[in-house]
Amino acid sequence: MQEFDRLTIPELNLMSEALAYMQVDKQNDLHTLAFLTVAAGATKKRGNDIVPVYKKYTDFFNYEKELEKLKKESDPKKDRMYKKLSKLVNREKGGEGGE
Repeated sequence: MQEFDRLTIPELNLMSEALAYMQVDKQNDLHTLAFLTVAAGATKKRGNDIVPVYKKYTDFFNYEKELEKLKKESDPKKDRMYKKLSKLVNREKGGEGGE
C-alpha cells in the first residue's frame, strides 16, 4: 500500500491504460482459442452448399478495431474523478490540492 500511495496521478493513469491493453490482449487470446476450436466444425447451409460461419478470424474478433476503440475512449466522468482524486491525494500529502 505504501508504494501505491507514492504513485502520481499520471502513473495511475498509465497503469490503468496498461491494464486495459492487457485485457484486450487477453480477449484476443481467448477469442483466438475459441475461433480455432470452433472454426473446424462451424458451418452453415447456404443453398445446397455448406459453408463456414466465419471465413476469417477478423469476422469473429477484430483486434485492431478493439485497440482503436480503446484509443478513442475518453470518459469525461472518469477524468473528473481522477482530478478529484489528485486533489485529495495532494491535500493528504500536504500539497496545494492540485496537480
